[in-house]
Amino acid sequence: MSSQQENSDAKDLSGPHRRITNLMHQAGNKFCADCGTPEPKWVSSSLGVFICIKCSGIHRSLGVHISKVASLKLDEWSEEQVDALEKLGGNTLLNKKYEAFLPSNIKKPKPHTSIEDRCDYIRKKYEQLQFMECDDNSACAIVPSRRRSLSLAQSSSSCYTFHMENKKYDKAPTKHRIGNAFRNSWTRKDSEHKSSKKSSSLVWLNLLG
Repeated sequence: MSSQQENSDAKDLSGPHRRITNLMHQAGNKFCADCGTPEPKWVSSSLGVFICIKCSGIHRSLGVHISKVASLKLDEWSEEQVDALEKLGGNTLLNKKYEAFLPSNIKKPKPHTSIEDRCDYIRKKYEQLQFMECDDNSACAIVPSRRRSLSLAQSSSSCYTFHMENKKYDKAPTKHRIGNAFRNSWTRKDSEHKSSKKSSSLVWLNLLG
């Protein structure tokens, strides 16, 4: 989109949406805060970061107590909401805060990064605050307990486990799926038949005794 078209679009907007458009065009906000995808159309109104549609799904999985996701184009914005968003500072400032102590062995996601790796990174960044800078300029990384680590690992896997299970099932040949269903059905029937036969034998033994 040319700058002339952008200016024309901005003129057609009024109030909060014009201000939102101006925020979207700020240098740091032209790319997703978490993976660098150009022209992000979503924002975490609670964190203040502008994000792409893939990262927005993971932000939603964090829960609204951590990240409340909204559409920059489709949702209605009030002046107060835009004021709050402006005060948070935008992607450049917020990445300096949330990625202040990003270890060299951890790679920031790119536009083509898998959902699994993207999910792991975003949770470490905003939920566990592993890379965050504290007010006293010291590292704020949270070192979770073993129990919390297991809980976070399970929570992280929820981003893609269901998708992968469905993918495996869909890839299985139809005849294999049907064969498995019949085998399971015959196994249940055989078990029920044996149980019924055993019960009948016990009844006859009791009568004869």
